[in-house]
Amino acid sequence: MQERQYGEKSIGINGIILSLLYRNSPDTLKFILINSSRDDFSAYNALPHLFLPIVTKSNDAILSSRVIVSEMERRERILTEHKIKSIDSYNRKMRRVGGEEIPYIVIIVGELLSLWSYQVVMWRSYSKLTDS
Repeated sequence: MQERQYGEKSIGINGIILSLLYRNSPDTLKFILINSSRDDFSAYNALPHLFLPIVTKSNDAILSSRVIVSEMERRERILTEHKIKSIDSYNRKMRRVGGEEIPYIVIIVGELLSLWSYQVVMWRSYSKLTDS
Protein backbone atom coordinates (compact mmCIF):
# COMPACT_ATOMS: atom_id res chain seq x y z
CA MET A 1 0.00 0.00 0.00
CA GLN A 2 2.79 2.42 0.90
CA GLU A 3 4.53 1.94 -2.47
CA ARG A 4 1.29 2.66 -4.29
CA GLN A 5 0.80 5.94 -2.39
CA TYR A 6 4.41 6.95 -3.02
CA GLY A 7 4.01 6.24 -6.72
CA GLU A 8 0.87 8.32 -6.90
CA LYS A 9 2.58 11.20 -5.11
CA SER A 10 5.53 11.07 -7.52
CA ILE A 11 3.19 11.01 -10.51
CA GLY A 12 1.34 14.02 -9.12
CA ILE A 13 4.50 16.03 -8.44
CA ASN A 14 5.95 15.18 -11.86
CA GLY A 15 2.66 16.19 -13.49
CA ILE A 16 2.79 19.58 -11.79
CA ILE A 17 6.44 20.10 -12.78
CA LEU A 18 5.83 19.10 -16.41
CA SER A 19 2.77 21.32 -16.65
CA LEU A 20 4.74 24.31 -15.38
CA LEU A 21 7.65 23.52 -17.72
CA TYR A 22 5.31 23.32 -20.69
CA ARG A 23 3.87 26.76 -19.93
CA ASN A 24 6.98 28.68 -18.84
CA SER A 25 10.44 29.42 -20.19
CA PRO A 26 13.54 29.43 -17.97
CA ASP A 27 13.35 33.24 -18.07
CA THR A 28 9.92 33.30 -16.43
CA LEU A 29 10.09 30.35 -14.00
CA LYS A 30 12.76 28.76 -11.83
CA PHE A 31 12.54 25.63 -9.68
CA ILE A 32 14.11 24.66 -6.40
CA LEU A 33 13.73 20.90 -6.01
CA ILE A 34 14.46 19.36 -2.60
CA ASN A 35 14.17 15.62 -1.94
CA SER A 36 16.12 13.14 0.16
CA SER A 37 15.69 10.52 -2.55
CA ARG A 38 18.25 11.02 -5.31
CA ASP A 39 16.06 9.29 -7.90
CA ASP A 40 12.82 11.26 -7.70
CA PHE A 41 14.05 14.44 -9.40
CA SER A 42 17.07 13.04 -11.26
CA ALA A 43 15.32 13.49 -14.63
CA TYR A 44 15.44 17.26 -14.04
CA ASN A 45 19.20 17.57 -13.38
CA ALA A 46 20.00 19.33 -16.67
CA LEU A 47 16.91 21.52 -16.59
CA PRO A 48 17.69 25.19 -17.41
CA HIS A 49 14.80 26.13 -15.11
CA LEU A 50 16.75 25.18 -11.95
CA PHE A 51 17.48 28.07 -9.59
CA LEU A 52 19.81 25.77 -7.58
CA PRO A 53 21.16 22.29 -8.23
CA ILE A 54 18.72 19.62 -7.02
CA VAL A 55 19.06 19.27 -3.24
CA THR A 56 19.27 15.70 -1.89
CA LYS A 57 21.15 16.13 1.39
CA SER A 58 19.72 17.45 4.63
CA ASN A 59 22.57 19.91 5.22
CA ASP A 60 22.21 21.23 1.67
CA ALA A 61 18.48 21.71 2.30
CA ILE A 62 19.35 24.00 5.21
CA LEU A 63 21.81 25.95 3.07
CA SER A 64 19.27 26.21 0.25
CA SER A 65 16.70 27.60 2.68
CA ARG A 66 19.16 30.41 3.46
CA VAL A 67 19.54 31.10 -0.26
CA ILE A 68 15.74 31.13 -0.61
CA VAL A 69 15.32 33.62 2.24
CA SER A 70 18.08 35.81 0.83
CA GLU A 71 16.41 35.82 -2.59
CA MET A 72 13.04 36.66 -1.05
CA GLU A 73 14.58 39.60 0.80
CA ARG A 74 16.33 40.78 -2.39
CA ARG A 75 13.06 40.68 -4.30
CA GLU A 76 11.25 42.50 -1.52
CA ARG A 77 13.85 45.30 -1.66
CA ILE A 78 13.50 45.56 -5.45
CA LEU A 79 9.71 45.70 -5.32
CA THR A 80 9.80 48.25 -2.48
CA GLU A 81 12.26 50.46 -4.40
CA HIS A 82 9.89 50.47 -7.38
CA LYS A 83 6.81 50.86 -5.15
CA ILE A 84 5.30 47.74 -6.68
CA LYS A 85 3.58 44.93 -4.79
CA SER A 86 3.73 41.97 -7.18
CA ILE A 87 6.23 40.27 -9.46
CA ASP A 88 3.69 40.40 -12.27
CA SER A 89 3.37 44.21 -12.03
CA TYR A 90 7.15 44.58 -11.75
CA ASN A 91 7.74 42.44 -14.84
CA ARG A 92 5.17 44.44 -16.85
CA LYS A 93 6.99 47.64 -15.89
CA MET A 94 10.38 46.12 -16.81
CA ARG A 95 9.05 45.11 -20.25
CA ARG A 96 7.92 48.71 -20.84
CA VAL A 97 11.24 50.27 -19.78
CA GLY A 98 13.54 47.50 -21.07
CA GLY A 99 14.70 46.30 -17.63
CA GLU A 100 15.41 42.83 -16.32
CA GLU A 101 12.39 40.79 -15.28
CA ILE A 102 12.19 38.59 -12.18
CA PRO A 103 11.26 34.93 -12.75
CA TYR A 104 8.82 33.17 -10.46
CA ILE A 105 10.36 30.53 -8.21
CA VAL A 106 8.53 27.29 -7.43
CA ILE A 107 9.88 25.30 -4.49
CA ILE A 108 9.01 21.61 -4.40
CA VAL A 109 9.97 19.56 -1.36
CA GLY A 110 9.46 15.81 -1.49
CA GLU A 111 10.12 13.59 1.52
CA LEU A 112 10.37 16.49 3.95
CA LEU A 113 9.97 14.10 6.87
CA SER A 114 13.15 12.25 5.88
CA LEU A 115 15.09 15.50 5.81
CA TRP A 116 13.73 16.55 9.21
CA SER A 117 14.33 13.11 10.74
CA TYR A 118 17.99 13.30 9.78
CA GLN A 119 18.32 16.74 11.38
CA VAL A 120 16.67 15.53 14.61
CA VAL A 121 19.11 12.61 14.82
CA MET A 122 22.07 14.92 14.19
CA TRP A 123 20.80 17.43 16.77
CA ARG A 124 20.33 14.70 19.41
CA SER A 125 23.83 13.37 18.72
CA TYR A 126 25.27 16.86 19.03
CA SER A 127 23.33 17.48 22.25
CA LYS A 128 24.68 14.27 23.81
CA LEU A 129 28.23 15.29 22.92
CA THR A 130 27.90 18.80 24.33
CA ASP A 131 26.06 17.70 27.51
CA SER A 132 28.90 15.39 28.60
